[in-house]
Amino acid sequence: KYTYYFILISHILLSIILIPLVLISYVRAFQKAFPSHKKIARITFPIWLYVTVTGVIVYLMIALIIHNQNPYVKYIQFKWYNNQGFRLFVT
Repeated sequence: KYTYYFILISHILLSIILIPLVLISYVRAFQKAFPSHKKIARITFPIWLYVTVTGVIVYLMIALIIHNQNPYVKYIQFKWYNNQGFRLFVT
């Protein structure tokens, strides 16, 4: 439970911090100010990667919590859905 909250809170806080960093990085690249873009991108990329991975982890943890608390849920399955990507099916 504490692990879930730690991951969730760090994910939320870093995603809030990430928004201006991405915008600054994008603007500097668009303006072809590559030295300053490179400086900010070195900070932005690891945070973006962490937020991306923890978003998937939080989603899976929520699915497992639902699975463990609901006796009517038999299994959780990821599958390709109508050429739109993977979907989580809970049945």
